[in-house]
Amino acid sequence: MRWKSHYFLPIYFFSYLVLLKILPVTVGSLTIGFFFVLIIDALAKIIQKIIKLPVLSKLLASIFFLGFMALSIYNIIPVVLNEGKSVFDFVIKFSEKPLSEHFPGISEKNLEFLENLFDNIGIWFGKFSENILSHLVSILPNLITSTILLVLASSYITFVLPKLPRFIPLVFPGDELERTKSFLKRVYRDLRLFVSGQITVALFVGIMVWFGMSLSGIKHPLFLGFLAGITDFIPFLGVILSAIPALMIGISQQGMIGIIKVVIVLTVANQIESWFLVPKILSNRLNLNWFLILVTIIGFGELYGFIGVLIAVPTMIMVKNFWGEYILGKVKIEVGK
Repeated sequence: MRWKSHYFLPIYFFSYLVLLKILPVTVGSLTIGFFFVLIIDALAKIIQKIIKLPVLSKLLASIFFLGFMALSIYNIIPVVLNEGKSVFDFVIKFSEKPLSEHFPGISEKNLEFLENLFDNIGIWFGKFSENILSHLVSILPNLITSTILLVLASSYITFVLPKLPRFIPLVFPGDELERTKSFLKRVYRDLRLFVSGQITVALFVGIMVWFGMSLSGIKHPLFLGFLAGITDFIPFLGVILSAIPALMIGISQQGMIGIIKVVIVLTVANQIESWFLVPKILSNRLNLNWFLILVTIIGFGELYGFIGVLIAVPTMIMVKNFWGEYILGKVKIEVGK
């Protein structure tokens, strides 16, 4: 029996998942690199409409995106360190005075409850800080290696991608090769639609956070807008990642009032994204059920961590296309017979 070319699709996919589990740093870096390539490709399409030169458009898109990422990382480290020190100083000053001075007129019963609560929070915060520090130290070598590999992979894949179609017959031997080529083009098109839609959503989220933080008088509003836009590419978890430095800045600058302002701004931006931007820009394009997306993200996150969260939606896109093309398509043919 001669194999169909599409039989290799699930074999390659499951091989990728196994390798991602065995070699998380190497395969994970290549995965993020490919994701970056999709972003660069989407940006290049926008630039190409202006300058009409494909190669130059990709070059400019690569420089813009990688430069933007480098600038964001360069800015986030000093801000987090400075605000982390401010939060630490705030906690020290808060703990130097008895709670009765912070909450005058409070009953003894409630005062005892608050003392126990803050004691538990202090213990948790100490353990959490210790775990974070030890984790950062342990992953630092892998992080440096991943960063170098990520930059190289993104640059290489960007300029090699147009040449990949000529290798399809080598990696997908067998019958129905043209059908497999059409399937791969459709999956890549949907992935590009997903990424371009995500870029639009992330841009709006970044602008909303920047505007909201500016109105609230929170420091570093432009930085927080950049961070919210970048982390928005990580479904569901992105808002948590952007909230951590935002809350640190809020509490160091304005105390509890600052925390309330930050929570309000991030909540409003998240609700507008969830109820308006995502349904209008992403869901209509991809036609994916939000509950299945959530379950897939949680499951892949448990298996593969951050990379699992990143590849959850692209995996659903591929599975949906494969099922529609090769499973439902065959069923319809058989029923027609």
